[in-house]
Amino acid sequence: MSVLLHQEQALESYLEGLLEGPQGAGADRGAGLDYLRFVVAGINLALPAPRVQGIWDWPRDLSPESDGRRLLLGHVPHDGSGLGVADTAVLVIPRQRRQALIHRRALRYTAVIVIEGGLWGLACERVGTAVQVDPSRVHWRGAGASRSWLAGTLEHERCALLDMDGVLAALAGEARPEPHGSGTNAATIAAEDGRESSV
Repeated sequence: MSVLLHQEQALESYLEGLLEGPQGAGADRGAGLDYLRFVVAGINLALPAPRVQGIWDWPRDLSPESDGRRLLLGHVPHDGSGLGVADTAVLVIPRQRRQALIHRRALRYTAVIVIEGGLWGLACERVGTAVQVDPSRVHWRGAGASRSWLAGTLEHERCALLDMDGVLAALAGEARPEPHGSGTNAATIAAEDGRESSV
């Protein structure tokens, strides 16, 4: 089996897992709420458009993170302080599947979506358009589900909707560095593969 085929099957399996699971209520549920679509590691994602503060081209002045925090790619000067840029692939893909999906794949971040408060940005490969989501078409994440970042999924569009409260909680947890060597972000995987990465 080719590496590419294995990656595609791993991605398909992960997407199927997101689309299944118990039905529940989502924190960002709303009637006709606009969501901004974007892509990370071949996964279609969307977050509530009202919680987007801005969209940047990939920053050339990103200061890489060096203290072992796996979710943080680095900081960009912003409003007199710094904007933390999150490795979104690490946020949405569990460790056991991450290497299969990213290893030997050119993950090229091209933009940063600045989210409310202006303290954090989500790295993405491609930014799409804003779409209006009908809540009745969403498979909302059930209570007690393990993926706190996931609000629900749109099965037909094969798109995962982000729960921004869960995302922000995960990012806030980055104030506590992980033990040295425990991080595995996209840049680490690309380096292990001997390829250049834009992250």
